[in-house]
Amino acid sequence: LLMPSIQNDVDGRYRGLDQMIHTADFDYYSDFSLWDTFRTLHPFYVLAHPQLQLDLLRSLIRMSQDGGSLPRWPLAHGYTSGMVGSPATQVFAGSFLKGMTTGWDHQFGFDIALAHASQVMPDANRRGIEAYLNLGWVPADEFDTSVSLTLEYAWSDFSLAQWAKSIDHPAQERLVLQAQQWHHHWSEEHQFMIGKNRDGSFTWSGSARQWSDIYVEGNAWHYLWYVPYDVSAMIEVQHQGDQQAFLTRLANY
Repeated sequence: LLMPSIQNDVDGRYRGLDQMIHTADFDYYSDFSLWDTFRTLHPFYVLAHPQLQLDLLRSLIRMSQDGGSLPRWPLAHGYTSGMVGSPATQVFAGSFLKGMTTGWDHQFGFDIALAHASQVMPDANRRGIEAYLNLGWVPADEFDTSVSLTLEYAWSDFSLAQWAKSIDHPAQERLVLQAQQWHHHWSEEHQFMIGKNRDGSFTWSGSARQWSDIYVEGNAWHYLWYVPYDVSAMIEVQHQGDQQAFLTRLANY
């Protein structure tokens, strides 16, 4: 509960991501390490501290309104663009789908999350999104951490697709397809998720345990399992539907 941390003064004033002074009628927070916290901390807050989570949602919305794009790792009154993906999307979608549908501007949240999944955005935009949208993957010969980028975007798009389905938004079908684009990084030859160049050829370091620049803070073994939202699809792609083979490899890891 030490972070995120309150940024507003006693009169509600805070410095926004546009460097201007604004006023909030709620506790305005910053210092969100969202790539770390979207997985476990925010789902915990929804259950255990819903009022705190509501203020965090309001704060992220206000940041997006002040700064013009979703923050990825806001620190005080600045975008740091730390780490990868669009983790604020998962925070928004998870909160809405778990019943937090009042008290924050979730329509604005959906719209700006969809914009991030559909086009280049300022400041904290998705690196390589043009290729992700046109090719289906972020090419390793053009961007470092390319595997992680594609897999993170796909996870975010899956979350947004579930949100879109719940409100019957027409973007849901496109988002479902984008959420499956992690498939492009599966190499049948190497049996791992590895880098893929723009021309469709794979790039491989030769060691599944070696940290390399196609991943963020990990190796091929870590990112082998990086589709937690669709385990059945992982089993189908990696083991042609053989669940026991999948479990055996997981156990041996």
